[in-house]
Amino acid sequence: MAASNFRRFDSAIDSLRQQLKHLCKSDSTGLLDNNSLHVSLSSDITNIDIDTKFLETFVNSITKWTDAATYAENVGSHATKIDALIGEIADELAIVAAKKYISKGSLPEVLQVVTNSQAKIELLKAESGQVFEFLISYTILVNSFFTDFSNWIKFMESTRKNLMNIHEKFHDDSCGFSEQFTSFDTNLSLLKYLINSVGQHFTQSGFQMNQEIDDFIAHVASVVVRTANKTCYCWFKKIDLDGILVLQNEIDPTNPEFFELCFKFVKAVNKSSLNEVDVVPLFLNYLLKLDTTNDLYRELISLVSFVVNKKLEEETSRNINVQSSCVGEIKDLLFGVGFIYQPLVTRDTPDPHLCNDLLTKICLLKFEFFLEEQFDGSTLLLLSGKRQIKELGKVVHKLRNFCQDLRQEKVEHGKQIVALIEEVDEHVRHLYQSCQEKKTAKCRVRDSVLILLTKIVLFKAKSVLMELLRSSVTLMDLREDQIEIFLEGLELFAKIVTKQQIEITEDVESIFRHIQAALRRITCLSYFFLAKNITEEMIEKMILSFLDLVVKMDVIKAKLKDMCPKIPVFNVPMTNELGFMDLLLQNLLELLKYNHSSIAPIKHRVDGLQSQLEFLKCFLKDISESDTKDLELGDLGKRVTNTACKLAYVIDLIEIDSHWQNILWFYDLLEEIRLIKLQVTRINEKTCECDVRVEHISSRMISHAGVSEISEMVVRLRDEEEVIIDRLTRGSSQRDIVSIVGMPGIGKTTLARSVYNDATVAYHFHRRAWCSVSQVYEKRELLLDIIRDIDGLSDEIHGMTDEDLELKLSRLLRKNRYLIVMDDLWDIEALNDLVRSFPDDRIGSRILITSRLHKVALEAKPDRDPHFLRLLSKEESWNLLEMKIFHKEGCCPEDLVEVGKEIAQLCKGLPLSVVAISGILERTTKKHECWSKISQSLSSRIIRDPETPCKDILQLSYMHLPAHLRECFLYFGAFLEDKDIPVSKLIRLWIAEGFVEKNEAKNLEDAAEDNLMELVDRSLVMVSKRRSNGRVKTCRVHDLLHDLCLYQAKEDNFLLLISRSDEPYASFDGIDYGADFYNYYPLNPVPYDVHRLCFCLKRKHFVDSRPSGPCTRSLIFLACNDTYPKRRYNVSFISQHFKLLRVLDLECINIGISFPTEIELLVHLRYLAMSGDMDSIPGSIHNLWRLETFIVKGLSDKIVLPFTIWCMASLRHLHINNYADFCWQDDTTENCFQLDNLVTFSSPFLPHGMDVEMILRKLVNLRKLRCIFQESLDASRNCNQFPRLDFLTQLESLRIIYYGKVLNPAEFSLPMNLKKLTLTNFRLPWDKIYFIGRLPNLEVLKLLSRAFDGPRWNMGKGEFCNLKFLMLDTLNIAQWNASCDYLPKLHQLVVQNCKDLEEVPCDFEELATLQMIEVKHCSKSVEDSVRKIKEANDEIKVIIS
Repeated sequence: MAASNFRRFDSAIDSLRQQLKHLCKSDSTGLLDNNSLHVSLSSDITNIDIDTKFLETFVNSITKWTDAATYAENVGSHATKIDALIGEIADELAIVAAKKYISKGSLPEVLQVVTNSQAKIELLKAESGQVFEFLISYTILVNSFFTDFSNWIKFMESTRKNLMNIHEKFHDDSCGFSEQFTSFDTNLSLLKYLINSVGQHFTQSGFQMNQEIDDFIAHVASVVVRTANKTCYCWFKKIDLDGILVLQNEIDPTNPEFFELCFKFVKAVNKSSLNEVDVVPLFLNYLLKLDTTNDLYRELISLVSFVVNKKLEEETSRNINVQSSCVGEIKDLLFGVGFIYQPLVTRDTPDPHLCNDLLTKICLLKFEFFLEEQFDGSTLLLLSGKRQIKELGKVVHKLRNFCQDLRQEKVEHGKQIVALIEEVDEHVRHLYQSCQEKKTAKCRVRDSVLILLTKIVLFKAKSVLMELLRSSVTLMDLREDQIEIFLEGLELFAKIVTKQQIEITEDVESIFRHIQAALRRITCLSYFFLAKNITEEMIEKMILSFLDLVVKMDVIKAKLKDMCPKIPVFNVPMTNELGFMDLLLQNLLELLKYNHSSIAPIKHRVDGLQSQLEFLKCFLKDISESDTKDLELGDLGKRVTNTACKLAYVIDLIEIDSHWQNILWFYDLLEEIRLIKLQVTRINEKTCECDVRVEHISSRMISHAGVSEISEMVVRLRDEEEVIIDRLTRGSSQRDIVSIVGMPGIGKTTLARSVYNDATVAYHFHRRAWCSVSQVYEKRELLLDIIRDIDGLSDEIHGMTDEDLELKLSRLLRKNRYLIVMDDLWDIEALNDLVRSFPDDRIGSRILITSRLHKVALEAKPDRDPHFLRLLSKEESWNLLEMKIFHKEGCCPEDLVEVGKEIAQLCKGLPLSVVAISGILERTTKKHECWSKISQSLSSRIIRDPETPCKDILQLSYMHLPAHLRECFLYFGAFLEDKDIPVSKLIRLWIAEGFVEKNEAKNLEDAAEDNLMELVDRSLVMVSKRRSNGRVKTCRVHDLLHDLCLYQAKEDNFLLLISRSDEPYASFDGIDYGADFYNYYPLNPVPYDVHRLCFCLKRKHFVDSRPSGPCTRSLIFLACNDTYPKRRYNVSFISQHFKLLRVLDLECINIGISFPTEIELLVHLRYLAMSGDMDSIPGSIHNLWRLETFIVKGLSDKIVLPFTIWCMASLRHLHINNYADFCWQDDTTENCFQLDNLVTFSSPFLPHGMDVEMILRKLVNLRKLRCIFQESLDASRNCNQFPRLDFLTQLESLRIIYYGKVLNPAEFSLPMNLKKLTLTNFRLPWDKIYFIGRLPNLEVLKLLSRAFDGPRWNMGKGEFCNLKFLMLDTLNIAQWNASCDYLPKLHQLVVQNCKDLEEVPCDFEELATLQMIEVKHCSKSVEDSVRKIKEANDEIKVIIS
């Protein structure tokens, strides 16, 4: 009934409106346009029409708002009243319309009727408002939706019109409602279209309602009814616009709850209609606001259709979560599309950049779904695979296009997406081809697909997390460190999939699928960023989702840990725990400074790790400085050290290979450190008020005075010396053997060395040589040692066979009175091996042997008793001890004499024991109680083991070393017994090993030299040779101390020396020449579990054994004989078997014609020494960014250094034994980096014409330079000037070899700080030497091979004021005019091979500072002049040979 009355009202209103319109058209005067009656009538007709539409909507909504009982009881009468009144008004208006009052011009009559009708409606509106307020408490009745389908659609349309009427009547731009009303209207219109299309099919075909459809319809109906009533209420009361707009959000696609309802509805309709209703386009029409012509719509159609048709319930339980996560991501993508299209009321199309961003995500999802299909069914194995591959190619092409139109800040990200998908596409095509050729099994396809799928998911999740980091909104609630930790987890998973570092088992597959599901949830968070305004509710949802994912990530990590092996257990060096912690902290600082990409998975954790390690370092320091007997503290200290060592090992592993298990190990160790710190904190809280008593001789009792000068004083047993000298210089003219026998440490070598250097002996014998035999010896090595002392070694001599060497030695000794010292002889065979090379010309030659074995001496000379070296007397022992301790202070204080003599007596007359104990006493506080404690400690040791007092004293000396000196001392075990050790090499190795602490006051080399000098002062190290400037050139340790080093190094897991007596090498053959470089067949590797390895083997044995040390940090190889390394050996195994090396010394092995590129993988190297026939170094050497010492013993003429050498900022020492050339790129000399740390460099080849000065200015801190300078090869150049070097202000030592014509001009510009200068082959006139003489700090000058040319050198005053050492070698000088005033500080003069020189200036006899003159291969007149100087000044030592 109501409908008929409202329709009659519509008919009457339409008639009146048509008549009014006709009247306007027929008015030719135009007066009606301005007639107020006409305007009022037109307005009133419109208003009464709209009011009636609202009343009709209200009446229609009542039945949908209430149930039948409520309707009949409460609101039915009001609906009837509205219907009756509308019928009454319709009748009145119909009468007016039938009489055509408007056409007749009777406007007042019509206006009166309309006004009266409007008044009646106003009363109804007020009453209806009261009814609405009553109806609010009742629910909606929607059961009749599809049974009354057409009316519902009409009702939705009328509600939509009412909504726009409200908008037009109450529109106010300042309130910002316009856009929301328009969006509300658009959503209602599109939903009406969607429901109408679906409803028409279901009303015609019949259907069964399911829950998803019912829920959606109920929700939309509820919103429509409530909107209808609220619009009516707003119209009636003219209030509550906000109440209407709140309802808009309930049907907005950006509302997550409604979007979920809508998506379920689409799937349910698709399923119920058996795909007869194409609901997806309808759904996208709603989502995209009918924008169906763009790429986004076309791409979404296929993607959404796939998801809608996916039957998750048919999947296996294993894949339900994964498939659900895929669908969930697509739903969230569609949800994001809603955000893009939400504000379209202000423009015709969405932001194209945002659309392209979504399009790239769609392409990725298509690849994912393709891979999911392959994983589930491996359709690549079917014929349909070819079609799918073709479709994938189209997706890749589209993706490239989409990525070109991204925002500027996302262009790089787009390139990464394209690269990833191209990689995946290529892999898929390869899989398809393999499947077709039946080269790949189905299980392998599944494994590969799983890896590819996880790669894509990981990439997307990482992108989202990076966006989270950039979003200030989310970071207000999500801590940045939480996101960083999650990113670390992604890096961990990425390592697993990118390098396929895990076997795909069923358990692993399950983990991968859980990873994918979790990571897709991260990706879903990205669509929130498309929202114009991110609400607090959305932020809260993101946070909860993220925190839930963190928990899931931990669960996945735990599962991976169950599959991961335990951290290897290896021997931890226990020598210097604090030093090791310092080294670890330094390494972490370096990694953070260089921001090395290989530690990216753990970099965030490394930042916080340092403070924890510093805390534990302080704990270790407290323990080391106390004498606590607390077992808990001791065990905890060991636990700290073990954990730190494992941590260093794992971090180094991650740097070279960030394998997932290494990263998990790192996480475990972080947890271990956290637990240790908690335990230490609890202990500190318990003991914070307790004082720790120190009851041992600690570092506090040691004097902190600076390192004293080198003291090599020993007791001069003059009576013993005279006996030996007498046997050597007198007696039979036949070749004779003299033996010194005595127990270890008694001073046999010291006595022999003293006799060997005695002036009488030096003068008596024409040739002298020294060789150390030791228990294990090589005949060839002994021959070379002897020849070296007599005539020097050359490449020609190195290349000789043993037989040629014997013949060479015999010729050198023939017709010369010689003295050969064979020190430390253990077996007569060594003497027998050499004796035939010692000719007997019956001119008094002697062989002096030292041995601890009486039997050996008797076998060497059966008819003469050896000389038994006696022990020191008590008085001699005390004198030696006093001299070693108080050599600078005079006599011993009286209160220390008694206890001092007790200590001396405990040494049992052994000089080595006295010297060793003096090293302790010299640094101990000189108080009676301190010395008494040492005496008691020494006495108790000797009582326990009275047979080896010397070893006990040496052990005590070691125990009293500071931790950093213990490491330095034990390192002597890495060198051969009885061999001189080059100090420069020793110092560089110490630095590379991390034994030398950084000190702002001193550079590392000077600090290391201080350590050496302290060991010398403690009488643990002996000086073998000194440099011309007085500094130590070579050193060694006594046999017993070497044994102590090896024993203690093994006990402390510090170092292991492998010799040919160790297995498996004892069973190897004795051949020392190897297989051909390319015909090498390896045996099984010999494994070692030790921190440092030193091999003393034959080269072939070392290479054949292919030793392996996964935890080894230092590898030193020493060939046990000196066969010239012509044969090439393949050492490529080292980079795989020793990945963590800091030190690699292969100087004794020819590694071939090319530098092994595998070496660049050893990124931890600090020290690298190589030898080979190579002529160049590859540019990849700069990958060794930590390298400090680089030594190449090239066996060819020159070695070309790459330009990248200038990128190696850590280099301190660069040495090429012949000469080094540079490989310069065009215009690169100005662009090369400055090597601020380089302090020594040899031997660069610097041809004239190259910008030498520009090169050397890159080496501003150079202290030592050995270089080769060559004249210009361009004949047109008249100038051949030596480059300026005065800008090298730190340079102290310079050696220059020159090739070419005489310099023009013949001038030098040298640094004023220069202390040592060696010139070769310059052929400068002597009058130019003043350029050198004016150097104020010059102490050593060596003029070699015609460095200056001419017969006369006239020295001038004011030159060489500080010169201490002068060598003239192979010069054509004849007259040397000088006086003692010209060289006021000269200590030593060496003149050799100066055949024309007439004499050494006799005035030198008055030089108070002169200590030695050595003359070799000069004229007899020179020798005579030197002898005269000796006669005039007996204090000067003269050596003539």
